[in-house]
Amino acid sequence: MKRKNTLFLGILVSISSLTGCGQKETKLPINIGTKLDQIKELKREVDLTALLSSKIGEGVLLATYSKSMSSGCSCWTGFKEEVANKYIKNHNVPIYFFDTDKLSDTTIKKYNIAKLTASDPIFYLFKDGKRVKSYRYGSANSIFSYSKFEKEMSKMLDVPETFKLYYVDEDYLFDASKNHINDAKTVLFTERNACSDCSYILPNYIVPYVKSHDLKQDILIMDIQEYNWNGNNSEDYKGIINKLQLSEASNATFGYGRGYVPTIQYYENGEVKDASVTFNDSLESNGDNYKVSQSYYTEERLQNLNFLKNSQVENKVLFGLDVPAADTDPNYHFWTHEAASKYHTPILEAFLNTYCL
Repeated sequence: MKRKNTLFLGILVSISSLTGCGQKETKLPINIGTKLDQIKELKREVDLTALLSSKIGEGVLLATYSKSMSSGCSCWTGFKEEVANKYIKNHNVPIYFFDTDKLSDTTIKKYNIAKLTASDPIFYLFKDGKRVKSYRYGSANSIFSYSKFEKEMSKMLDVPETFKLYYVDEDYLFDASKNHINDAKTVLFTERNACSDCSYILPNYIVPYVKSHDLKQDILIMDIQEYNWNGNNSEDYKGIINKLQLSEASNATFGYGRGYVPTIQYYENGEVKDASVTFNDSLESNGDNYKVSQSYYTEERLQNLNFLKNSQVENKVLFGLDVPAADTDPNYHFWTHEAASKYHTPILEAFLNTYCL
């Protein structure tokens, strides 16, 4: 490919048992597919550290490139159109691209990423945030050779014949020519890739649940990190929150406060019929312990949560629940994910059992 001063990298994140460089090759499982029909280039800067933390359990193909160097380069556009986009369409494997001009030298060093002087893409394999393997796609492999790329990916990736988890975007859900939000039945999981609650629940509960159950209903995932998120204050972010009916202002029955993620919703013909919000509780001091002072799961809302009110879940109302100090973060007094999961994952499981099985 064309030689020039550029940085063009690929990063693969997975939950596999790959043991390290130099040892027996192990295919890395891809657990989440995509309904996007081309490469997704995010609109905002993404912190690679947060990205690897949030995607580490999902199995997602991630790539970074230098926008300033690759703009107008036939190598870049040729690779995207003739190789990467074709691979996505044929295998539903998600590829997200990030601008390396926005990555610090510290981040690049931390993940052992090489700065290149050519536009040849390199795909890195990461396990638990550590680089374990890389593959270079360049002129030595024949320029724009899709068959070569597909063959190498087949050696590295364990791609299922069909997925049950799919990344989608706003166009897939709402564009007039697609408008899948109006399908007879839709289950939509909304997240942000830098959201710690999402980073915990997706790899630790959603993915294992999908792998251990025979789902009859696909789960669509929308990552709203790119909507100029700024502490929920930007107009773009407020707009997508309301469009997805995550806030109480946009849906008085199933919305929660200003709109929080992770939230999973069940739609019928475009109408929200049920929803579940994981974590996002507030605690207040109550003597030596704490009490849940704000929660999605109140006595009033329970009357509208069809999946929950007739379930066998023991704790359906979390508002007012006593929380031992040992179950909170000592620095910030947040409910720890591990402790909160004892209450939230049975609720989430009841939702998935109701609408996905």
